[in-house]
Amino acid sequence: HEPARIKLPTQLDRDVKQHSEIVATEVMSRLNTDLGLGMEAIEAAGLSLEQQRLLARQAERALAEGANTDWADLGIAFLEMGLFEAAALTFENLAQLIAFERATTESPAASIAVLIQAYGLLAQARMGAGHYHEAIASLQPIVRDLDFSATQKIDAFYLMAAAYEKLGQIDDAIVWLGQVLALDVTYRDASTRLAQLNRTRGAP
Repeated sequence: HEPARIKLPTQLDRDVKQHSEIVATEVMSRLNTDLGLGMEAIEAAGLSLEQQRLLARQAERALAEGANTDWADLGIAFLEMGLFEAAALTFENLAQLIAFERATTESPAASIAVLIQAYGLLAQARMGAGHYHEAIASLQPIVRDLDFSATQKIDAFYLMAAAYEKLGQIDDAIVWLGQVLALDVTYRDASTRLAQLNRTRGAP
């Protein structure tokens, strides 16, 4: 399949997809039609973790032959609906698909960017559910891979900082933000956040 062109969200409720004016059930209805999921109408509110897992498994069966973009669109829709468990499972599947393509294609470099973004989306889903340790674990394949340049990892560095900040591990968050700023001093709000964390820590 053609590699998906996924834009890493800056936050969960903005710049993910242009669905901001569409209610969650309508997003699911559109995907249900476009991707042929064969699902009944879904009310996002009140779905338990187990119901979300069942939903993700049903989607996995429906998208068994789907393109990477189909998986990405579905996972992003789950994110927008606040179905973080379903989103995480979908992005895990996407990352596995891309990793397989990377291992078996003659041009593995073509899959690097989308693989990094898939793991970033997975980490955001984990953070959305408040699972910050799992978010950090989701980013490890990226930050530890020597085939990826530091510039390619900048989104992962930023997300690592966010996860450690949520855990209250300020020193670790500062280290990761430092790596971000060493690559790009204008990256998102990294400089502002670093200053705030230094004040929190009591640094001069």
